[in-house]
Amino acid sequence: MTDLHDVRFPGESDGYRQARDALLREELNLRDQAERLAQLRRDLPLGGQAREDYVFADAGTAQGAPVRLSELFAEGKDTLLLYGLMYGTDADAPCPMCSAFLDSLDGNAPHITQRANLAVVARAPVEKLRQLAADRGWRQLRLLSSRDNDYGRDYHTEGPDG
Repeated sequence: MTDLHDVRFPGESDGYRQARDALLREELNLRDQAERLAQLRRDLPLGGQAREDYVFADAGTAQGAPVRLSELFAEGKDTLLLYGLMYGTDADAPCPMCSAFLDSLDGNAPHITQRANLAVVARAPVEKLRQLAADRGWRQLRLLSSRDNDYGRDYHTEGPDG
């Protein structure tokens, strides 16, 4: 087995270098696998037609204005990324992992929306979504309530019990 490069850290042993090179080879293999996976994802054919033009309540508007699924596509952008926030109608709080993920997504949203449409969908009513956004400091995410439609059930983001 040959070394991957000539760079050495001060005082490193041969055993360390061998283990480090084995780790680097595995990281390269993982990257190759991720590239193959990404290509398979890009090669997927178009999915099926949406069952309906779901109407959501937009938490970013004063009255929770209705917005249709088809209206979430901005001019010139044919990709829509919908994140399903686990936050039910009767839940006291959203999923902590979803919240942590959305904390970082909020900062990246302006960059993502340069190329794709982005929104967050939850079953919770708009009032709860507005309060959550205020509490967490989210300013860039478009929050939508699916409380009055079957989007979550149809796309398997919620079960029969909500």
